[in-house]
Amino acid sequence: MSVTAINITIEQGEDFSSSFSIKNPDESNPTLTNYNTLSTLKKYPGSSAGIGFTSALNSQTSVVTIGLGRTTTSSLIPGRHYYDVFIISPSGVRTKVVEGNALVNASATIVWKQKKKIIKNILQKLLPKKSINLLWLELVLLFYQNQ
Repeated sequence: MSVTAINITIEQGEDFSSSFSIKNPDESNPTLTNYNTLSTLKKYPGSSAGIGFTSALNSQTSVVTIGLGRTTTSSLIPGRHYYDVFIISPSGVRTKVVEGNALVNASATIVWKQKKKIIKNILQKLLPKKSINLLWLELVLLFYQNQ
């Protein structure tokens, strides 16, 4: 099996899924009974940190489906990332079947929520918890929301 290059787009804050057909060189479906899958998203290929996709393999149709929930996509940094998909034989042999770039598109709503959370955490650490200070917190958050 050869590695297929497929670029994907992930929208921040949305549920994501994508499916890929695995084929033999002669375009037939390989026998993938009892195989597993492994798929990871990284900022760049050599990065030690990565996020695992949920992945499933339909051994009858040779289709691999990968996914990320909206909570996970909300925390992704917008921009270009790298991903790959491996199938794992019953004996543990790993074979890369798909790779490519993953473009993570920013969401204005997600960005604002992240900024608000950061600002709120900083101000709560700096200011004593009194009602007047909470009013200031809300005013600062309102100011940054309109930026």
